[in-house]
Amino acid sequence: AVPPPAPPKPPEPVKKEPPKAPKFALPSALVPKAGAPEDPDTDLPIRALSRRFKEAEPLEYALVKPGNYKFGAPADKRRANELNERSVKFDHPYYIAIHETTNAQYEKFFESAGKDKAGTRWENAARKWAGPQKLDPVNNQLPVANVSAEEAQLFCKWVGGGLPSEIEWECAVRGTDDAGFPYPWGKEAPTRDRCRIFNGDHLERGEGGPVPVEEMSGGTSSLGMTHALGNVAEWCIDNDSRGDFIMRGCSIATANINDVRVTWRAKGDIKGEESTGFRVMVPVPGHAPREEPKSTAVVQPSSSAASAPPTSDEMTPSFSWEKVVEALTSPSTDSAQPPATHSSAKH
Repeated sequence: AVPPPAPPKPPEPVKKEPPKAPKFALPSALVPKAGAPEDPDTDLPIRALSRRFKEAEPLEYALVKPGNYKFGAPADKRRANELNERSVKFDHPYYIAIHETTNAQYEKFFESAGKDKAGTRWENAARKWAGPQKLDPVNNQLPVANVSAEEAQLFCKWVGGGLPSEIEWECAVRGTDDAGFPYPWGKEAPTRDRCRIFNGDHLERGEGGPVPVEEMSGGTSSLGMTHALGNVAEWCIDNDSRGDFIMRGCSIATANINDVRVTWRAKGDIKGEESTGFRVMVPVPGHAPREEPKSTAVVQPSSSAASAPPTSDEMTPSFSWEKVVEALTSPSTDSAQPPATHSSAKH
């Protein structure tokens, strides 16, 4: 008898690769923006929204990827108060708000945290700037202003982030290609459709104030940040004097066109100014391997830089609106002349 054929061998089980762990985890304070593509280098969405607001008063963030960035001004172009140029390496991503924080968003914080933490002076500024534009006195998309640096920090903490250091702020604005230095939008000169600065308006009457944060798309950076220059200056952590705060980005009080540059920085009234607001930064948790170039400073997204920059000249505080008119007739400044002009209303 012919023996029956041997039963076929069962197929070798296919070995399943264990799921690949994502390189980085999205911060718990954020949710991916619907339809936002994922960055293949970090496994993170390139755009995210604040979980605190979601669709109500959306606070949108852009991903700042790890990489090498430039910070500061080259020696032959450095102006008073600016910091020396250097290379900065981020081995960790972070998220930064594409818009300045708005009055409508800050009002939610005020309702939640109360005036002891949120303050009340911002309401006066909101009404002043909203009046001539016929906007709701408080619930509007103008950037919040006249908040102290501490109040700005408390808002950032409330939404799960913090104020950016000035290195984080400037590197995000300039991007890895730094194609537009000293501007966020490219090399074309500042114009009225790119940035909102002082143009001879009656600021004391609220005229010529900041515009809604989503306007003036001609001045958007490669990352999508609006009003990185102009509108309101922005509180950041001072990298030149740790534990202090610095204003970046110039504002409606900037009278000298030569001060419209990403490396501009100035001290301001720590209690707040009618021309100063802020935007939020959210760090990404976790650790990633890094390769440290010998000539590059390594910076972690946080409230301070990994290495202290060289000390700059003595900073000059801002001054009153009446000085703006005087500044319009003064000669342009350069690195060998007095510090940049920036002013704010007396409160």
